[in-house]
Amino acid sequence: MWSPIPPLLFSLSINSINKALKQLHFLAFADDIKLFYQVNSLADCLILQNDFNNLVSWATKLGLQFNTAKFHPVIFTRKSSPIRFNYTVNGSSLVPFDKSVNDLGFVFGSKLNRSLHIEQI
Repeated sequence: MWSPIPPLLFSLSINSINKALKQLHFLAFADDIKLFYQVNSLADCLILQNDFNNLVSWATKLGLQFNTAKFHPVIFTRKSSPIRFNYTVNGSSLVPFDKSVNDLGFVFGSKLNRSLHIEQI
């Protein structure tokens, strides 16, 4: 039998995520969270990793766990050689980076053009 309590508790818990993230921006929809941050230097990579660590601490305090198998890091850039960094979440490496991500039926490629989405359709 379905109960509205678990989704309600999750929604109430997730509302405090902005307290955990100092620099990262996020979009949340139901149980899906997208984190994003502009990286221009190694210092930015370290800021991003620090907020990942803050996010894990926040989730642990709430009794939540991340399924790192569902993490899909993507670098969106038009640069020929973007900055690479070995980000980790809960001790799991987030490498390799995906070349694209499917979000709500639209395919976003790392170059932010529509060609991958058009090919899929």
